[in-house]
Amino acid sequence: LDMGVEADNRIAVRGMGQLRARVAALPGVERAALAQTVPLQGFYMTTIVSSEQSDAMPERDRVVQFQWTSPGYLAAMGTALLAGRDFADSDSFGRPAVAIVNTALIDKFFAGDRSLPKRLVRPTDDGGAEDLSIIGIAENVQFKMLGEDAMPALYVAAAQQPHRLDRLRSAVLVVRPRAGVAIGPSLAALLA
Repeated sequence: LDMGVEADNRIAVRGMGQLRARVAALPGVERAALAQTVPLQGFYMTTIVSSEQSDAMPERDRVVQFQWTSPGYLAAMGTALLAGRDFADSDSFGRPAVAIVNTALIDKFFAGDRSLPKRLVRPTDDGGAEDLSIIGIAENVQFKMLGEDAMPALYVAAAQQPHRLDRLRSAVLVVRPRAGVAIGPSLAALLA
Protein backbone atom coordinates (compact mmCIF):
# COMPACT_ATOMS: atom_id res chain seq x y z
CA LEU A 1 0.00 0.00 0.00
CA ASP A 2 1.15 3.53 -0.60
CA MET A 3 1.60 5.76 2.45
CA GLY A 4 -1.66 7.64 1.83
CA VAL A 5 -3.74 4.46 1.84
CA GLU A 6 -1.82 3.09 4.82
CA ALA A 7 -2.48 6.31 6.77
CA ASP A 8 -6.16 6.24 5.73
CA ASN A 9 -6.36 2.64 6.90
CA ARG A 10 -4.96 3.45 10.34
CA ILE A 11 -7.39 6.36 10.74
CA ALA A 12 -10.41 4.34 9.59
CA VAL A 13 -9.62 1.29 11.72
CA ARG A 14 -8.91 3.43 14.79
CA GLY A 15 -12.19 5.31 14.28
CA MET A 16 -14.18 2.08 13.86
CA GLY A 17 -12.59 0.65 17.00
CA GLN A 18 -13.34 3.78 19.02
CA LEU A 19 -16.97 3.85 17.87
CA ARG A 20 -17.44 0.15 18.68
CA ALA A 21 -15.89 0.60 22.14
CA ARG A 22 -17.95 3.70 22.97
CA VAL A 23 -21.22 2.04 21.91
CA ALA A 24 -20.34 -1.18 23.78
CA ALA A 25 -19.74 0.88 26.94
CA LEU A 26 -23.26 2.36 26.92
CA PRO A 27 -25.51 1.14 29.74
CA GLY A 28 -27.71 -1.70 28.55
CA VAL A 29 -25.58 -2.69 25.54
CA GLU A 30 -24.70 -6.36 25.50
CA ARG A 31 -22.71 -6.37 22.22
CA ALA A 32 -21.63 -3.86 19.59
CA ALA A 33 -19.87 -4.47 16.30
CA LEU A 34 -19.31 -3.00 12.86
CA ALA A 35 -19.73 -4.69 9.51
CA GLN A 36 -19.63 -3.88 5.83
CA THR A 37 -23.25 -5.02 5.50
CA VAL A 38 -25.84 -7.16 7.29
CA PRO A 39 -28.35 -9.82 6.19
CA LEU A 40 -31.47 -8.73 4.31
CA GLN A 41 -30.07 -5.25 3.61
CA GLY A 42 -30.14 -5.83 -0.14
CA PHE A 43 -26.42 -5.26 -0.58
CA TYR A 44 -23.69 -7.85 -0.51
CA MET A 45 -20.27 -8.33 -2.05
CA THR A 46 -18.69 -11.41 -3.53
CA THR A 47 -15.16 -12.59 -4.10
CA ILE A 48 -13.53 -15.62 -5.62
CA VAL A 49 -11.65 -18.03 -3.37
CA SER A 50 -9.32 -20.91 -3.98
CA SER A 51 -8.24 -23.82 -1.83
CA GLU A 52 -6.20 -26.92 -2.54
CA GLN A 53 -9.47 -28.82 -2.89
CA SER A 54 -11.05 -26.33 -5.33
CA ASP A 55 -8.42 -26.37 -8.08
CA ALA A 56 -10.69 -28.35 -10.42
CA MET A 57 -13.68 -26.03 -9.89
CA PRO A 58 -14.47 -23.43 -12.57
CA GLU A 59 -14.15 -19.84 -11.37
CA ARG A 60 -17.95 -19.29 -11.30
CA ASP A 61 -18.24 -22.11 -8.73
CA ARG A 62 -15.67 -20.45 -6.45
CA VAL A 63 -17.70 -17.26 -5.91
CA VAL A 64 -18.54 -16.65 -2.25
CA GLN A 65 -20.22 -13.90 -0.29
CA PHE A 66 -17.63 -11.59 1.26
CA GLN A 67 -17.65 -8.96 3.98
CA TRP A 68 -15.43 -7.44 6.61
CA THR A 69 -16.55 -7.36 10.23
CA SER A 70 -15.19 -6.26 13.58
CA PRO A 71 -14.71 -8.57 16.54
CA GLY A 72 -18.06 -9.40 18.11
CA TYR A 73 -20.13 -9.18 14.92
CA LEU A 74 -21.33 -12.79 14.98
CA ALA A 75 -22.38 -12.56 18.64
CA ALA A 76 -24.10 -9.19 18.08
CA MET A 77 -26.06 -10.72 15.20
CA GLY A 78 -26.90 -13.86 17.20
CA THR A 79 -24.97 -16.04 14.73
CA ALA A 80 -23.44 -19.09 16.38
CA LEU A 81 -19.71 -19.67 16.11
CA LEU A 82 -19.55 -23.47 15.71
CA ALA A 83 -15.79 -23.97 15.79
CA GLY A 84 -12.66 -21.93 16.34
CA ARG A 85 -12.59 -18.34 17.49
CA ASP A 86 -13.92 -14.89 16.68
CA PHE A 87 -11.77 -12.04 15.40
CA ALA A 88 -9.71 -10.26 18.05
CA ASP A 89 -8.31 -6.75 18.24
CA SER A 90 -4.88 -8.33 17.69
CA ASP A 91 -6.02 -9.43 14.18
CA SER A 92 -4.75 -6.15 12.79
CA PHE A 93 -3.18 -4.74 9.64
CA GLY A 94 0.22 -6.29 8.98
CA ARG A 95 -0.55 -9.47 10.96
CA PRO A 96 -1.32 -12.81 9.26
CA ALA A 97 -4.71 -12.53 7.54
CA VAL A 98 -7.53 -14.49 9.17
CA ALA A 99 -11.08 -15.38 8.17
CA ILE A 100 -14.24 -16.94 9.49
CA VAL A 101 -16.38 -18.95 7.10
CA ASN A 102 -19.84 -20.45 7.23
CA THR A 103 -20.68 -24.14 7.06
CA ALA A 104 -21.83 -23.81 3.43
CA LEU A 105 -18.26 -22.81 2.50
CA ILE A 106 -16.78 -25.66 4.55
CA ASP A 107 -19.15 -28.13 2.89
CA LYS A 108 -18.38 -26.88 -0.62
CA PHE A 109 -14.63 -26.31 -0.44
CA PHE A 110 -13.53 -28.79 2.26
CA ALA A 111 -16.09 -31.65 1.98
CA GLY A 112 -17.52 -30.78 5.40
CA ASP A 113 -14.19 -31.20 7.26
CA ARG A 114 -14.42 -28.78 10.20
CA SER A 115 -10.87 -29.16 11.48
CA LEU A 116 -9.02 -25.85 11.80
CA PRO A 117 -7.01 -24.02 10.69
CA LYS A 118 -7.54 -24.23 6.94
CA ARG A 119 -6.25 -22.01 4.14
CA LEU A 120 -7.98 -20.01 1.42
CA VAL A 121 -6.65 -17.53 -1.11
CA ARG A 122 -8.63 -14.62 -2.52
CA PRO A 123 -7.71 -11.88 -5.00
CA THR A 124 -7.12 -8.37 -3.71
CA ASP A 125 -8.15 -5.05 -5.23
CA ASP A 126 -4.56 -4.32 -6.25
CA GLY A 127 -4.28 -7.48 -8.38
CA GLY A 128 -2.45 -9.52 -5.76
CA ALA A 129 -3.64 -12.40 -3.63
CA GLU A 130 -4.43 -12.64 0.06
CA ASP A 131 -3.61 -15.88 1.88
CA LEU A 132 -6.22 -16.40 4.61
CA SER A 133 -6.08 -18.70 7.61
CA ILE A 134 -9.58 -19.88 8.56
CA ILE A 135 -9.83 -19.48 12.33
CA GLY A 136 -13.57 -19.98 12.81
CA ILE A 137 -16.68 -21.58 11.38
CA ALA A 138 -20.07 -19.89 11.78
CA GLU A 139 -23.54 -21.20 11.19
CA ASN A 140 -25.19 -20.40 7.87
CA VAL A 141 -27.29 -17.24 7.61
CA GLN A 142 -29.90 -16.44 4.99
CA PHE A 143 -28.33 -13.27 3.66
CA LYS A 144 -30.11 -12.13 0.51
CA MET A 145 -33.67 -13.21 1.37
CA LEU A 146 -35.54 -15.45 3.76
CA GLY A 147 -36.04 -19.01 2.60
CA GLU A 148 -32.95 -19.13 0.38
CA ASP A 149 -30.18 -21.70 0.55
CA ALA A 150 -27.19 -20.17 2.27
CA MET A 151 -24.40 -19.04 -0.03
CA PRO A 152 -20.82 -19.90 1.02
CA ALA A 153 -19.68 -16.91 3.08
CA LEU A 154 -16.30 -15.47 3.99
CA TYR A 155 -15.91 -12.97 6.84
CA VAL A 156 -12.58 -11.14 7.09
CA ALA A 157 -11.26 -8.99 9.92
CA ALA A 158 -12.12 -5.32 9.33
CA ALA A 159 -8.81 -4.19 10.81
CA GLN A 160 -6.88 -6.24 8.23
CA GLN A 161 -8.59 -4.76 5.19
CA PRO A 162 -7.39 -1.64 3.40
CA HIS A 163 -9.83 1.23 4.04
CA ARG A 164 -9.36 4.36 1.96
CA LEU A 165 -11.22 7.26 3.50
CA ASP A 166 -12.44 8.39 0.07
CA ARG A 167 -14.03 4.94 -0.47
CA LEU A 168 -15.24 4.14 3.06
CA ARG A 169 -18.80 5.21 2.38
CA SER A 170 -20.48 3.40 5.22
CA ALA A 171 -20.30 0.72 7.82
CA VAL A 172 -23.22 -0.85 9.60
CA LEU A 173 -23.30 -0.52 13.38
CA VAL A 174 -24.79 -3.66 14.94
CA VAL A 175 -25.99 -3.26 18.53
CA ARG A 176 -27.52 -5.98 20.72
CA PRO A 177 -29.15 -4.53 23.85
CA ARG A 178 -29.67 -6.47 27.05
CA ALA A 179 -33.17 -7.92 27.31
CA GLY A 180 -35.74 -5.34 28.38
CA VAL A 181 -33.37 -2.36 28.18
CA ALA A 182 -34.12 0.62 25.92
CA ILE A 183 -30.87 1.97 24.53
CA GLY A 184 -32.30 4.26 21.85
CA PRO A 185 -31.90 7.58 23.70
CA SER A 186 -28.34 6.92 24.91
CA LEU A 187 -27.27 5.56 21.51
CA ALA A 188 -28.81 8.55 19.71
CA ALA A 189 -27.05 10.95 22.09
CA LEU A 190 -23.69 9.24 21.53
CA LEU A 191 -24.04 9.23 17.75
CA ALA A 192 -25.12 12.87 17.70
